[in-house]
Amino acid sequence: MKKTLDFAVIGAQKSGTTTLFKWLDGHPDIWMPPSKEAPFFTRDDLYEQGWEAYLKSFFADAPEDKLWGKATPQYLADPRAAKRLAESQPDIKMIAILREPVSRAKSHYTMSVRKALEERSFEDVFPELMQEKKANACREMNTDSESETHTYLAWSEYGRLLGLYYDVFKSEQLLVLTLDEMQQDPEGFFVKVLEFIGIDSTYRPEDFKAHHVGGAKEWFPFARTLVHSKPIAPLWFAIPEKHRAKIAWWVGNKNIRKGSKTEDAMPPEIEQQMHDFFKSDIERLETLSGIKTGWLGP
Repeated sequence: MKKTLDFAVIGAQKSGTTTLFKWLDGHPDIWMPPSKEAPFFTRDDLYEQGWEAYLKSFFADAPEDKLWGKATPQYLADPRAAKRLAESQPDIKMIAILREPVSRAKSHYTMSVRKALEERSFEDVFPELMQEKKANACREMNTDSESETHTYLAWSEYGRLLGLYYDVFKSEQLLVLTLDEMQQDPEGFFVKVLEFIGIDSTYRPEDFKAHHVGGAKEWFPFARTLVHSKPIAPLWFAIPEKHRAKIAWWVGNKNIRKGSKTEDAMPPEIEQQMHDFFKSDIERLETLSGIKTGWLGP
């Protein structure tokens, strides 16, 4: 059995990773866990069991003659992931898809509203997160349910987050792209990814549609908590984790009311403050990666 991954889509969250996962998943020379987000390096319980145990659980059916990959946007956001990845998978190739940081932060907030994790308004949330002491505390948070409503800004600081990867990997192991590229030229974007992975770049998915389009509301809000109810929980947790992950990911995607929005729009003055907040990090990102994002304005 193979011992290492060939590539990973490491993030960013809310930036098109599910779409790329779906495009790659049909490639005849690629195998990825069908649950998409099957974290290892950000899950202490799985990490402590060891890499081989994880492979036996999630890659037991993977043909050895294919490239093995995974798409886990938590890896970019979690401060532990880069070092853990480097120790376990020193030769892996990684793809980061980045979204304009203010837009990503707002989408992250919308997702928390949808999950009933967030009840505060824009005005109550974002000014607090931009305060230096609070911002520094959020940057140290691991990717778990408790950090979800504190990291809207921290997980959009791509320069800082990718810096952790450039510290432990060679620059040629990282491909940094943007959601803008994916939306404006999906085929060209996809070819870049295939060529970077080192695989047949003539393959095309059936279509280049976007997957897992977000929204602020769910069709059935009770669906997330149903599995924890007394009659269902024992049955749910008796299912092997790799199958639970696949089911939860599929149900979560289908349960989103696509395009639904939060009740209030973000005040323009707060949005401008956020643009100012991210400016130095965008400059750092462009210096590290060599890409020009266009996010700094004219």
